[in-house]
Amino acid sequence: MKPSFRTLLLALSLLAPSCSQGEAAATQSSTSPEADRGSRQVNSSSFSTADPRQRQNLVYLAGSNRINQLVVTQLIYAERDRRVKEGVDPTNFEVSDEQLGNRMTQQEATFVNSNPDFDFWEQVAAQGMDTKAYREESRNMLLIDRLLFPPDPDAWDLDALAEIFDKGGENSMYENMVEENIPKVKEAFKKGDPLPTNEMLAQMVLRPYFMKWLWDQAEIVYPFDGLPEGVALRVDGIDYTTDELVDSLGTLVGVIERQWANDFTHACRLAEDRLQKMGLLLTAEETHAIIAEEKVEYENSPISYEMIALQFLGYPTMELYNQVFRLKHSFKKSLGDPYAQEALDTHAEARKMFLTNGRVDCEVILYSAKNLSTGRFPLVGDPFGDVEKKATAAAKELADGADWNAILTRDSDYPAKKVGASSGGPVPNGGRFGALPLNQLREFVGENEFSDFTLGSRVAASIFFDAEPNVVYGPIRGPLGWYIYKLNRRIPSADSFVPKENERQAYLLTSDFLSEEFLAFINSILDES
Repeated sequence: MKPSFRTLLLALSLLAPSCSQGEAAATQSSTSPEADRGSRQVNSSSFSTADPRQRQNLVYLAGSNRINQLVVTQLIYAERDRRVKEGVDPTNFEVSDEQLGNRMTQQEATFVNSNPDFDFWEQVAAQGMDTKAYREESRNMLLIDRLLFPPDPDAWDLDALAEIFDKGGENSMYENMVEENIPKVKEAFKKGDPLPTNEMLAQMVLRPYFMKWLWDQAEIVYPFDGLPEGVALRVDGIDYTTDELVDSLGTLVGVIERQWANDFTHACRLAEDRLQKMGLLLTAEETHAIIAEEKVEYENSPISYEMIALQFLGYPTMELYNQVFRLKHSFKKSLGDPYAQEALDTHAEARKMFLTNGRVDCEVILYSAKNLSTGRFPLVGDPFGDVEKKATAAAKELADGADWNAILTRDSDYPAKKVGASSGGPVPNGGRFGALPLNQLREFVGENEFSDFTLGSRVAASIFFDAEPNVVYGPIRGPLGWYIYKLNRRIPSADSFVPKENERQAYLLTSDFLSEEFLAFINSILDES
């Protein structure tokens, strides 16, 4: 099945390319009265270690990599044991310390070569892995390679490989990945030569296909699916308790992660209660049915449904995505079907700059509460409060006539480029963003659908829709810290916007309408509370 038109529309809207940097307006900027906060008021309640749901949400907010490693480890070792029981020589699946050490050395060298300004082990730590956990991750990758293609080609599981690479299917890789290579590998094995490897091919194609095959066969149950109290994950009948998963997070969890888990849980509970009283709350089964229907459109697409949820919408895990999806689509029933044309027209007028891919040329001074090279917040203290003092002092300097460019150069925590950024793509450029569409601006200020729901963050929208040119705003709070910003100019799109005649525009309009109305609903019930 080819990806549907609607899938391609969504991909285009999320991946809309930014344009080259335009010239900034020459007019001297001035300071503004104190701007509104970029996020909703911080929830005054704190994380409760006695609240089971908060603890579960903490696991799925901060521990996505740890959970994934746990599941992968269980699945691949179960597959190894299955093959050994069927009579395959277990030495085919052995990974020596020397092989493991060579892989780790190679991975570090590759990273340093691409990112000379960043510390490799600092990045590993940012993923919540110490040396022991990283060794386990590396050993898992080598074991996957051996399960796919053991050194002895006679030990290759051709039935499994036929399933993994879709033998006989459209665009099947089985023929050139397996059948064509068997004679070459057998000849190399007879000579005692090592199995030829291609790390890029393994990382981008072979291992993901293998893990998808294992994942599709496994029975993995998450809290949203229904688990006994105290259980946060079940993999093929083996339960992992919330307590043991929380304990396993270690340095992945600090004061900010706990606060966000509290804020997320608080917003979910209030919304569930309100929607239940309105008679609109979907069941978990109804939610899964809608998700399953949406997933059909991503079959054989290079962009998976999970990729949209995790990478583009910013959810740490599908568990948290499912919780919000349920609320959003429950609320959707209150808007009528179809949506009122007058409401859509009003929304289209207000959001036309975004819907037609207009751009803004802006500059942002970030006072970051997190380490941008690792993506981690400090584990203790008051990270946002600490940088708020610096941002407030800088805003006073600007109000007193300090030079904008001098303060931006001195203070902004934005790097010239992001870790691992591809060449040719937009870069933060120290905060001198240049001309960007809204979605790219949201990425640079750290916003996404998850932060919209959890924090009520609206920094990018304030810049894109509300700011006056050459006026300094801030400081305002957002997902990364505190921001002071200046809009140089807006660059409207020359494209017409006629959603009644354009399917792409109609889809983007209704999707954006639902998202904005849902967020307004969440903010209203939080304000009431």
